[in-house]
Amino acid sequence: MKIVLNLLSLLSSLFFPFFTTNAETPVCADDEEIFQLRLITTDDFSSWDGAPASYRVFTESINEVHAECTTNCRNDYPGADIQLCLPRDRCHTVGVGRALGRWISCFNGGTEELLVKWGSKTIRSSNAYFFDRVDFGDGCEANPVCDVEKEVEFEFFFDRDLGNPDSFSWSLTDAVTNEIVYLEGQPYNKPANNTFTYERVCIPRISCLEFYMGYLTNTTGLGYDDSSYSIRLDGVIYSEGNLRMGPHVGFFGGSQANLNKTVILGNNCTVESVCNSADEDLFAMEFTTAAEVECSSPSNDFNFSSAISSQDFPFWMKNDAGTGTLFPNYVWSGDFEDFEVSQSYAFMSCIANDKCTEFYFGTENSVVSYKIFQNGKELTQRVVHSDEDDPSKGLTTTNVGVCASGAGTSSLMYGRFVASTFTILALLNMFW
Repeated sequence: MKIVLNLLSLLSSLFFPFFTTNAETPVCADDEEIFQLRLITTDDFSSWDGAPASYRVFTESINEVHAECTTNCRNDYPGADIQLCLPRDRCHTVGVGRALGRWISCFNGGTEELLVKWGSKTIRSSNAYFFDRVDFGDGCEANPVCDVEKEVEFEFFFDRDLGNPDSFSWSLTDAVTNEIVYLEGQPYNKPANNTFTYERVCIPRISCLEFYMGYLTNTTGLGYDDSSYSIRLDGVIYSEGNLRMGPHVGFFGGSQANLNKTVILGNNCTVESVCNSADEDLFAMEFTTAAEVECSSPSNDFNFSSAISSQDFPFWMKNDAGTGTLFPNYVWSGDFEDFEVSQSYAFMSCIANDKCTEFYFGTENSVVSYKIFQNGKELTQRVVHSDEDDPSKGLTTTNVGVCASGAGTSSLMYGRFVASTFTILALLNMFW
């Protein structure tokens, strides 16, 4: 099954249409319940006096859209307030996305808050939302989107930047056979348009997948595409942030083409299925963030934050084989659009099997636990750097690659965490 939500925004660089909100609370019938979506902003300092956002409320089983922001509307004080009467016995969905990325109210100041209610019950609340999807209604438990015994749920969120070429596309394929295509698409795009896309598809539970997104090599008219996206499997976030694509993407004075990205995900991946096993090993990591993180600003309206800034959550693994390239790290916390609390993350990448490198993780961190693997074997070495004269003070390191302790080259499957436990992982791939 697949749900494709294209919320088209007609917007210019100087004007964003305003959200329309309900004038009054509707009176619902006996077989209905009231649904409320609020995108709250304060009248002082916020991310952009109401950052552009998108939403759609729909019932997939009957292919009906109940309300949507069809333009990437600005969300001025006091923010959008959408109230609807919906059948109580069905399963409904609301999808939300912010065009300008995540705004952490507790870190950046002001308020950008998401609030979703079904009847008198608050079913989602976040003071640092980015992309989100909530299923609600009495029919959800009886009619889940995917067969939880046999399938996992893949999700792709995408908020398109203005006026980029239409040659961008994406596809989700079986990494083992490269023959099964579970999903493929292309955003609706015209000059000066934004597109918010949400796609959901059920995949066999035992799978190894590759998600590709990017431009054709002969694309013309592309400057720099910083569109926002999020890639998830059974709720675990594998990749989330900005595309950072273009023919001349430069960091530290460099200028190289970066036109596409491939994300490995699933619970049946081996070094043979996704890497060149003669020259590479399969590296993977997983972690789950803490449920409660106190606000860093005492003047804020909140005691706890819904997200952790990547500045407060350092981790990386350098790609020594890629020194001088555009992305000299296999994984880096700065590639993520910060980190939601009580959320599992994942990452997999092929690494050179003839070189030694180190994985760095902040010793003081807001995670429940983290694990790293090489060819399916967990790497348990942890060196805590605490000496004052140690340049790595405050970090915990683990040897990876040819110098990994007990890593070996056996063909072990990696991915036990994704199946149904929501247990974990984390992704990224950029510079330090």
